[in-house]
Amino acid sequence: MPKYGKNLEHLFEKFEQKFTQKTILLLGISILEIFEKVHASGYTYNDLKLDNILIGDENFSDQSLHQIRLIDFGFAEKFMNPNGTHII
Repeated sequence: MPKYGKNLEHLFEKFEQKFTQKTILLLGISILEIFEKVHASGYTYNDLKLDNILIGDENFSDQSLHQIRLIDFGFAEKFMNPNGTHII
C-alpha cells in the first residue's frame, strides 16, 4: 500500500507521538466523514486502528496530506439491505 501514503501509526511515531489539537480535530472530522459514507452504504467498519488509516500519497507531498483513506474492510459487516431495511 505505499502508493497510498503512510499509515497514521507511522506518522504518529514520526512526530514523536505528538499531534497538534488542530491536526487531531481535522483527522477526526475526516474519519467521521468516511464512516458516514461507509454507514450510508449499509456497512459497519469493525477494524479501526492507526494501521488502517492512510494519509497522503507515495510522494507524501503537502497537497496529498489532505487525502485520508480507510483500508482493510475484512471485518466490515453489512447491516442494511439496498432497499434500506435492516438485516436481522
